[in-house]
Amino acid sequence: MANRMFKKIAMACAAMAVFGYSQSCKKVTLYSGSEEGSMEESTRTFPEQPEWKANWGNFGKMVPPYIRLSGQKASKGDWTGALLFPASINVAGGTLSMDVRATQGVKFGVWIGTRGEGKTFYKNLAANETYSLEIPVAQLGVQAPFTLDKINIGLFGMGAYQYTTLFVDNIAVSCAAGAGGTAAGGTAASSTGTTQAAAVTDFIVGGEASSPTRPQLWDGEPMPQTSLRYTPEEQDSLRQRTQAAFALEWEDHDRILRFLQNDTLSPKESREGWYKALYLVTNHRLRDSVVANPKQLFADANGIAAMNEMRSFPLLVANLDYSYSTCTDTLCNSTVIEDYRLLAAGFPTSYTRGSKIRITYDPFFVTTDKHDLPSIEICTGSTCKQVEPGKATDIEFTSAGIQKLVVKLAYGATKVQQTLSLEVR
Repeated sequence: MANRMFKKIAMACAAMAVFGYSQSCKKVTLYSGSEEGSMEESTRTFPEQPEWKANWGNFGKMVPPYIRLSGQKASKGDWTGALLFPASINVAGGTLSMDVRATQGVKFGVWIGTRGEGKTFYKNLAANETYSLEIPVAQLGVQAPFTLDKINIGLFGMGAYQYTTLFVDNIAVSCAAGAGGTAAGGTAASSTGTTQAAAVTDFIVGGEASSPTRPQLWDGEPMPQTSLRYTPEEQDSLRQRTQAAFALEWEDHDRILRFLQNDTLSPKESREGWYKALYLVTNHRLRDSVVANPKQLFADANGIAAMNEMRSFPLLVANLDYSYSTCTDTLCNSTVIEDYRLLAAGFPTSYTRGSKIRITYDPFFVTTDKHDLPSIEICTGSTCKQVEPGKATDIEFTSAGIQKLVVKLAYGATKVQQTLSLEVR
């Protein structure tokens, strides 16, 4: 299934090359052998400064000159540093690509800005093998548009007295904004010049929505589960009071209700609301491996949106049961456990590029403990469109700016209507 996903991404990239995007979106090469840069000295822990025009022979598609970093240390640790480029560029989305190779088996990492959980892309490199990496910028914990003037790289868990060489080449971003987006000395592959919106591609991964596991769509380390709110003793106590797999306090249940019932959400709140609601649920789990990891689904959906320049993305859906505690008196001397069915939708992006977008209803991006899926309608103005599982629907806006969409979900007797918003750029 992952291979099928990569094939569709390759087809989408081919479609981008044929149809092109508006002139505001260009591929920009930061390094391809002819450019000269530097490594930030204040943050460098690599043993040596890089050589920017090295020639150690041809390594498949990596041909000299390329960047070389070599050395060894007397103690075990991480080697990190920021590659600085002569000019900054405005990144509108898409992917960060580069070729890498190491003389030893290493754990290689890339990040932009502050390194942290969910912000670093990792790849295990086998010795003397060249890798071509394509990393959605959304996987690096940044939301476009943003200004890029340096890229952080690292080798992690390096052994003592282990002499290692790392080669890096062909560093580029697929979607830089504005005509002045080329780094000094770099090259820009512009679009065809058409002002029409690009064709969008729907990525339907499919699968069994109720399965708690999902195949990995991207290279790198999987997202960890959310932290656990309860101690083992608290879990045991709650399991004696409820059959539900999740047990929330009233305050957290109320936060979820406020997200679902708020019809004035900003685009940022619309993007974050689904993730935050599912965090609260899974943080209060009483058992593991009940539903798919919503943190991973959110990151994967954001990656697909980035690959499509925010013109096509999957709808994030939740359909699961949990319990919550509520007070039986004003002083809350005692509580009872109530049952609740969470039916919710969310977007993996706060904005879209262009007035026409495609939203897919993919079982892969449903967090559920049910074997069947809710019905979904998406409405703009007075027009509503039913979207079936495994299908997509096209939405067209009449103007730019912040636009409201109403998502209607129904499962059995449970019906929910949410008002979400997107910024159309």
